[in-house]
Amino acid sequence: MHLLDKLIGVVAPHNCIGCGLEGDLLCGDCQQNKLILLPSFCYICKKETKNSAICSECAPGSSLKSVHIGCLYDGPANQLVQRLKFDRARAAAATMARRLNTTLPALDTSILITNVPTATSRIRQRGYDQAALLASALASQRGLAYKPTLAKTNQLRQVGASRQQRQTQSGVSFRVTSPKSVLGRHILLVDDVLTTGASLEACAKLLIQKGALSVRAAVFAHKL
Repeated sequence: MHLLDKLIGVVAPHNCIGCGLEGDLLCGDCQQNKLILLPSFCYICKKETKNSAICSECAPGSSLKSVHIGCLYDGPANQLVQRLKFDRARAAAATMARRLNTTLPALDTSILITNVPTATSRIRQRGYDQAALLASALASQRGLAYKPTLAKTNQLRQVGASRQQRQTQSGVSFRVTSPKSVLGRHILLVDDVLTTGASLEACAKLLIQKGALSVRAAVFAHKL
């Protein structure tokens, strides 16, 4: 946890957005009872699959092996993301990572965790990349390696964009900054919210092109 977050937690502890209990942005009981767990399915066609794998019909058109989802983007999950993105509540990243940590299956210790990068203009405004905080926190909780390996190449915002616009934007929006880090590695790609999957697919495709053996994804919440 960032030193500033620790100091804030001592001086002015967070209150749970679900029940108001002091101590965490979402307490353990509310994480269990108020975050909606989704079944295991192929994120593309929504067909039920094991361990959130991409189904055999959709696999030829995807660079991802699976997409693991922490919860539905609704209620407290929405509020957590908003607090992290727009209220500079960095502590929300660790809370969101704990949710992912409890819903993810066992992972090989050789997996490298990285994140879908945020536009640099948004990073300057917030002072951090929210997906990087989430990925780093998840890696720490799982005892796995984390390294940022991707960067955004433009400042286009995808909020409000159609699926086709997102896919077009994502196709030219990223570059691999650390090819040596991904070569011959199995990757877990982390993001905060899944909408169309265009960014995940674009990043996964680039990672595979640079020599990654496989790419799985983990997102905190899915906006259905």
